[in-house]
Amino acid sequence: MDYSAQNFYDYLAAGNATMIGGLLYIICIIGWWKLFEKAGYAGILSIIPVVNLFVLSKIAYGSYPYGLLIFIPIVNAIYGLALSYQIMRRFDCGVGLSILGAFFPVLALVPAFGDNRYLGPKH
Repeated sequence: MDYSAQNFYDYLAAGNATMIGGLLYIICIIGWWKLFEKAGYAGILSIIPVVNLFVLSKIAYGSYPYGLLIFIPIVNAIYGLALSYQIMRRFDCGVGLSILGAFFPVLALVPAFGDNRYLGPKH
């Protein structure tokens, strides 16, 4: 077996995965930016790494301290799903779309660019 060819395909696959992941991240940021603006926050807060978690917690639950749950191992996975679900519910999405949005963050584009309105607490 030619190991140099195998390395080439490994690197090619890693590069493709990185590009696809980066593209999905950029698409999610665009959706989050619009959701932040609909909720009455500056869109730029959606791209600041830790700040966006606290603002999302404020949008979903009306309180910043819930954002600290993301730093607790194991709890963070459950909280991440609950946060995504609650964000979708705050933007007047149905239960089905909210459940899908918890597992597929790209679906944040639906309320971001749709006619959904923000139902949650104002800051």
